[in-house]
Amino acid sequence: MHSLRRELSEGLRPLHETFVALIRLFGSKGHATRGLEILAAMEKLNFDIRQAWLVLIEELVRSNHLEDANKVFLKGAEGGLRATDELYDLLIEEDCKAGDHSNALTIAYEMEAAGRMATTYHFNCLLSVQATCGIPEIAFATFENMEYGEEKNFKSVLVLTTERGSFSGSALGLNLDVGSSTGESAWTKCLT
Repeated sequence: MHSLRRELSEGLRPLHETFVALIRLFGSKGHATRGLEILAAMEKLNFDIRQAWLVLIEELVRSNHLEDANKVFLKGAEGGLRATDELYDLLIEEDCKAGDHSNALTIAYEMEAAGRMATTYHFNCLLSVQATCGIPEIAFATFENMEYGEEKNFKSVLVLTTERGSFSGSALGLNLDVGSSTGESAWTKCLT
């Protein structure tokens, strides 16, 4: 860091890789704010920051700083940066594992806004976290609103078992042929 500051103060232009290495280091240590400062410095020097932004998010997720990774992702997405398919998948999966339905849904919306439709994988992740939240209407609404990009006549759903009026965390994965229907009949079949 001191070497970088010295180079900048002398009017030299450091290599892009130097910035990325620092961002990787800060991300792996969970220092999101420091990583964002490096991104700002890169932007000031007219470097392309997308790769460094992706590295920062991935390192934050790997070092178990998911909340910071979500904030950095959303800040970049608002600024017009687009993630890779792998990063969208990683964030949605990790948010769902952590039970963070709100961020998982926000990431999914950002992914769709960037041009990539949700797949069975994404819906299964969302439905799994919704099944454990105890509000069956949310899972039902997600199922009803499923729209797929590259998949044909199948919707993979989680059949949620009811126990005394509330949804339990146990779920069974099924593939249902719903053809051109809205999915309502398939959902009804699952619950009967």
